[in-house]
Amino acid sequence: HHDFWWERAIFNSKIPFVKNLMNEILPPRAPQIVSHIVINSLAKHELMRRKSINAKIFGDLFDFEPLRAHTKEELKQMLNLKDEIVFLQATRIVRRKAIEVAIDFVHKFKELSNKNAVLVLANSPEKYIDSDYLAILREYAQKQKVKLIEAFSAVQDINFMEFYKIAHFVLYPTIWEGFGNQLLEAIYYKVLPVLFEYEVFRKDLKSEGYEYISLGSEYTLCNGLVKVPEHVLENAAGETLSYLNNRAKYERAVENNFKIALRKHSPKALEQHYAELFSNLSQTSAIVSV
Repeated sequence: HHDFWWERAIFNSKIPFVKNLMNEILPPRAPQIVSHIVINSLAKHELMRRKSINAKIFGDLFDFEPLRAHTKEELKQMLNLKDEIVFLQATRIVRRKAIEVAIDFVHKFKELSNKNAVLVLANSPEKYIDSDYLAILREYAQKQKVKLIEAFSAVQDINFMEFYKIAHFVLYPTIWEGFGNQLLEAIYYKVLPVLFEYEVFRKDLKSEGYEYISLGSEYTLCNGLVKVPEHVLENAAGETLSYLNNRAKYERAVENNFKIALRKHSPKALEQHYAELFSNLSQTSAIVSV
């Protein structure tokens, strides 16, 4: 199961009959369904509370095998980049990703470090969700004197994940995630994340031991834009600069992150999940047969 109907407003019907029907039949329960799987502990707890269904957790995964495509130099040339500090925003451009926080962070970093830094948007906007959000971000970036590079439109027919290769840091200011794919992608490409500690991260991922630069876990809304406290931005920018000036410290952090994720979130981890699941299913089938 992923994205239960009660988790996001977009999935909720305002028609009482439809809402009652969804509540009654989703997710389905039947004797032949002997196991339910979700991607985080919040979904597990809510499924138990609402439906008395005890689900297993299989977190998201990433294939930690090397890819070969464009080089870092080729990608920088495509985007006309030279010696700038590159902060990458790899998520889709939707409001819950809180990309305005990334703009505020780059502004603060430039102010503190006096370095030339840019924010690269690797992924594209949604066609039917938050269609005005990119225009809002462009205007806000101009106000904050942050250069936005829209890689998704500047370079055609390139997988957005390739742009991790040019990043010094990955920004992940999202305020809500079911898991955190871009976090695993950053770890795979051995780029240090600067992230907002969204709820699923705090509940399920933080305890795994990753090293990252924190944007805190509290935010407010101001004129429809997400804001994190000024002192949090300043501390995060200072910590980012310390990693930038200490390559050995940076390398130790990303190598350790890679080792943890390889153990916890690679296909080998999924194999183990399913081995345990099928073992339990076999035992359940034997009991039912008897």
